[in-house]
Amino acid sequence: MNNFVEQVVTPSGWRDLGNVITVADVAWAAAEFADAAVKAIPSTTVIRAEIPHGAANVELRFYGTAAAGEISIINIYGKRDHDGYYQLLVTLKLYMCTAQKGAATELWVGTIENTVDCTPSKSGGVLYGGDNEIGRYYFKPGGYKDLAIIATTRGSTNVGAEIAGYAA
Repeated sequence: MNNFVEQVVTPSGWRDLGNVITVADVAWAAAEFADAAVKAIPSTTVIRAEIPHGAANVELRFYGTAAAGEISIINIYGKRDHDGYYQLLVTLKLYMCTAQKGAATELWVGTIENTVDCTPSKSGGVLYGGDNEIGRYYFKPGGYKDLAIIATTRGSTNVGAEIAGYAA
């Protein structure tokens, strides 16, 4: 009798993380890193998301209701499975572009600047950024399971995100 279970990780499609950030927050410190504190933050201030199961690579793309050229700065925090605390993974500067996601004022982020990289092995990077393109941010989660995204500076009316994960 074989007790082994084969698990295959397939690429996930883009998944919208749900709520959008409409209220800016300050970079977290001290007790704010605790899981219970993050769960108590209103959904208008933080986007909480689970990294796709088994993903060795993660991509994020961002959007917002804005005018082209508006700038938002976000912090992305990560929490490992069975850990009670989030830790800063990256700070990104997001520039709204002219590419439309939905209505004329719902635009994709085109240019992304990686200003602080605390991802495992400093794996974070911008895959592409430009005015008429959809900028994407890539990193290796290195065991992190959950993400929390806040906007320390919100230049647009709101900031939203989508996630995709894959094995190779």
